[in-house]
Amino acid sequence: MHRSGTSVFTGALKIVGFDLGRDIMQANEYNVKGYFDCNRVNLKSLDGSPNSFRGLDAAINLARYCHATITGTYVLEIVKPQVNEQISSSEKILLEHAQKIMKKAKLKSAQHGILF
Repeated sequence: MHRSGTSVFTGALKIVGFDLGRDIMQANEYNVKGYFDCNRVNLKSLDGSPNSFRGLDAAINLARYCHATITGTYVLEIVKPQVNEQISSSEKILLEHAQKIMKKAKLKSAQHGILF
């Protein structure tokens, strides 16, 4: 069985207050603590690479089949600025790139009738 860590990630989202809805996959003999994965939400990590967009294509197909939505993530490691401190120019470029990738993924999903 392939393990990608989505239960850990969605479990952490739940801990910090993200609403996962009611349609959560139940625990079973393979994961006794529960999956925390929603049957109606498809979690997809994006980094802008061709592989991540191939993964998005697969997520779109799965979402269409399961009548699900897609929640995209783009993980950036930047230092939180102190009060009244600006982010660096390189961090600004990284944030702009992340916004561009997420916008592209949202548009691609919408073109297939999927909420992103």
